[in-house]
Amino acid sequence: MSTSFPEDPSALYHVSPRYLAGPVDIGDPALRPLLDQNWSLDKDPLGNVFLTAPDHSARLGYLAEGEDETLWKIAAYEDPFGAPLWVSTFSSAAPVEIVEGFTTALAQQYGDDAHLHGPVRPAARAMEPLLKAGWARTDEPGYISFDSPDRLAGLSYRKHVLNRAAELRGGEDKWLIRGGAGAASWDAACTSLVPVALVTAITTAITDPAPVVRHHAQVRHLSRETVTVTPLRPTPTAGGGLEQPTRSQAAKSRSGLSLAAALESPAGPPARAAGSAPAPATPRHR
Repeated sequence: MSTSFPEDPSALYHVSPRYLAGPVDIGDPALRPLLDQNWSLDKDPLGNVFLTAPDHSARLGYLAEGEDETLWKIAAYEDPFGAPLWVSTFSSAAPVEIVEGFTTALAQQYGDDAHLHGPVRPAARAMEPLLKAGWARTDEPGYISFDSPDRLAGLSYRKHVLNRAAELRGGEDKWLIRGGAGAASWDAACTSLVPVALVTAITTAITDPAPVVRHHAQVRHLSRETVTVTPLRPTPTAGGGLEQPTRSQAAKSRSGLSLAAALESPAGPPARAAGSAPAPATPRHR
């Protein structure tokens, strides 16, 4: 593991494990799969961004100016005017690549209504990526939990039937996933009726060994004892020199979309500061 980080403000880095990489200052990669499915995009005067499925059966909120530490909120509806069928949330320090795993799976499930009525069992299906990655499993009478080998990420699954109203309020969680440490800690939660394929997308993304890209300001706060940070190698230019990727190039390579362009404004929604200390994760407000 790295013991010191270079001090080049323009540099980009590969960071692993990804659940310790912290957030980025754009939400584009996680929005792209749904925009590709023609979900409509809107924003409010505060800069919060909303995506709505063409049939209004699902909605995503990028709540940069939300009331709590929930940055991403995704909900599905059998009745657009009724209570959500299910809700999934990600807090502000969640790595966008893990949210992107969820939204990519949601886009895939959307076409045939599997996002509404896909199976929620067996729960073991969503746990398989954790077992394959060597996470330790603990079985208790009321729940199953997993811890990553470094114990800096984990998952908890409640076995018993939960109160639906309490779940939708954020008072109880069927699935609770956590990662990071200190100021970079984050969590994600899924209610009971989130299809198991979508939960599996989260556990697959969180255990993906591939490093993620971060810029210098986003790695300075990371713990040198827990994270591996490797500078991206410059690429040869046509003239034989070397070119270091820029932050904007890295963002485009991950998302293919500028949120600012999508909103037709010079700047995207206000981003929560990378490494800012989250408020306590519970209770969540959905």
